[in-house]
Amino acid sequence: MDIASLGIYTLLLVVVTLLVVWLVTNKKSVKVSTKHLVLGAILMSALGPLGEIFVGTVYQYVAGFPLWQYQIFPVHHAYTSLYAPVIWAVGGVELCLMDAYLRGKTASRMWRHIFLAVDILIVELLINIGLVLAFGQMIFRYTPGDLLHFSSLQTLPFYFIAGLVFTGAFKILKPNSYRAASLFGFIMFVVVFLAN
Repeated sequence: MDIASLGIYTLLLVVVTLLVVWLVTNKKSVKVSTKHLVLGAILMSALGPLGEIFVGTVYQYVAGFPLWQYQIFPVHHAYTSLYAPVIWAVGGVELCLMDAYLRGKTASRMWRHIFLAVDILIVELLINIGLVLAFGQMIFRYTPGDLLHFSSLQTLPFYFIAGLVFTGAFKILKPNSYRAASLFGFIMFVVVFLAN
């Protein structure tokens, strides 16, 4: 896949993700500051690939085969991709918006994170199916075939934990958001781009 196609796909990814938020929130706007959306994007662009490398490695060790493998710009045994920080950054914005919306709907932290895990799975399906429809190629391929290799229900526990880690880290880092964003951006760059 060439860079121009990936750029077009990234724009589609942003539009589809925001459309999902808009539809889930019953077509209402969600109030989140730009500063928090930027922090969420940078935080997830770092935590996402790090989590993929960790979960991918542990899953491979326990199950004997990979849960997923990236097909586009794979690095770190294809557990993540050079493009993954972009996907996770968009996911960070989406998680900020969905978490803000859900806080107004339910006080139950557990139900919010269950919903966020299912939401991540649905967005992941849309990402992968969208790329196949637009360019004929998956961005990642899951080994289990329960969701036609576009994703897997086996990811739900990991996404539940990811939601907990994200919202916890976000809460801790909010007061120092610019320093935190710089630190996590640097960590992501080193791990994904340099430490292959």
